[in-house]
Amino acid sequence: MQRPVTVLLLERFFQSMTRIRRSILWTACATALSACDGVNAPERISVTTDETVYVRPVDGEVPVRGFVTNATDSLIALVGCPSPPSFVVEQYIDGEWRDHSSRGGLCLGIHTPQRADVAPGTTFEFIATFSRAGQYRFRVLLGPRWGDPDVVALSTQFNVQ
Repeated sequence: MQRPVTVLLLERFFQSMTRIRRSILWTACATALSACDGVNAPERISVTTDETVYVRPVDGEVPVRGFVTNATDSLIALVGCPSPPSFVVEQYIDGEWRDHSSRGGLCLGIHTPQRADVAPGTTFEFIATFSRAGQYRFRVLLGPRWGDPDVVALSTQFNVQ
């Protein structure tokens, strides 16, 4: 028996509302995590960049390559939407790290969270672009559940000029 179109549309609407609620929850979690200056990632999980100083072209953006390296004996999961990993960019302003932007935490419309597994001894690469000068770092959310990280890992800091 086929279900009426109205029922199907309502089901899709409620599914999308569930995604929005998850996005709001992820944003709240990221904000709460930003209040903590520490990191709870094991020492053998590192987040680095390919350079420490990046020079922007005039009126342009510079790509920054980030790397999550798994030197543990276990698989680690990166989840993000539309692609992994979920991360927050922090900027150093007036003597403290502040949230600047984020990626991978908001999942609306046709997108669904995607997962990438990082095997022991391997590295996962991601790219973010920057258009403003400043001192930055990544706060990468690790774990198999989107919006509910098990671990938070901070990158080395880098400068955009």
